[in-house]
Amino acid sequence: MTSPIPPQPGKNLHNLEILSLFENDLNDTIPPSLGNLSNLSELLLYSNGLSGTIPPEFGLLKKFKVLRVGDNRLTGHIPEEISKCTELRTMGFASCSLNGSIPRTFGQLLQLKNLNLLEKFLSGSIPVELGNCKSLESFPAARNDL
Repeated sequence: MTSPIPPQPGKNLHNLEILSLFENDLNDTIPPSLGNLSNLSELLLYSNGLSGTIPPEFGLLKKFKVLRVGDNRLTGHIPEEISKCTELRTMGFASCSLNGSIPRTFGQLLQLKNLNLLEKFLSGSIPVELGNCKSLESFPAARNDL
């Protein structure tokens, strides 16, 4: 049985730091209201049946360190707003149907260690700005012409 993520997180979740909902057969879309969880540092939504786009509201999460949304049916672009999360260390978007290019603004993520794209639908070149990410240790990307 599949179910959606509730559109409004509970109002008493303002201290929530880790939201781990991976491999739960979740469907529907990722609610933009998750961007209101101001203390959230880790969001693990990978390996579900989520569709739609990645909410740009994630850019409001200043304490964000880990974002893993891979292995879902997500579409659209990777939001540039995520670059405002300067504490990000790990981002995983693998095995989705995202399109467009890697945001140049990801070069502002100086703490970034792992960026997992493995997208067959992304286009464009790897932004030279990613060279600013001196902590980057892992950057798997599957497309030959990326």
